[in-house]
Amino acid sequence: MSSEKLQHLCDGFCGIAAIASPQLREHPDGMVAFSVNWRSVAVEVAYTPAASASHAFVLVEMGPTGSDGDHAREARVLLALLHANFMSMRVNPPVIGCRPDTDAAVLQFAFPLSEATPAQLHEYIQDCVKLA
Repeated sequence: MSSEKLQHLCDGFCGIAAIASPQLREHPDGMVAFSVNWRSVAVEVAYTPAASASHAFVLVEMGPTGSDGDHAREARVLLALLHANFMSMRVNPPVIGCRPDTDAAVLQFAFPLSEATPAQLHEYIQDCVKLA
């Protein structure tokens, strides 16, 4: 996939979502990505050919897992997120993870690029933003 294809998906998604379209960021390791804030939720879409030449990876920020050292609350939140992962029995489900640098919960999924359209990307991201 080319940067032009990801830019097309980005521009199309942003047009449907009625938000400004950002420029792609190209990283030295070959990753190409864009980030948007939609409905007060941070969303990042990254294409990393070394990981998969046929998928983009979508990361949707869900927020902190704990608050001010409340370890009991953090444990309950993490357990609830693990339960949510288990209950998502479908092909290519979104998976809840935790950003190592911030400990924020992140919903992530692989978006298949073969014949992908901006409308499909919008639908996938919309579902995840609702969950967040």
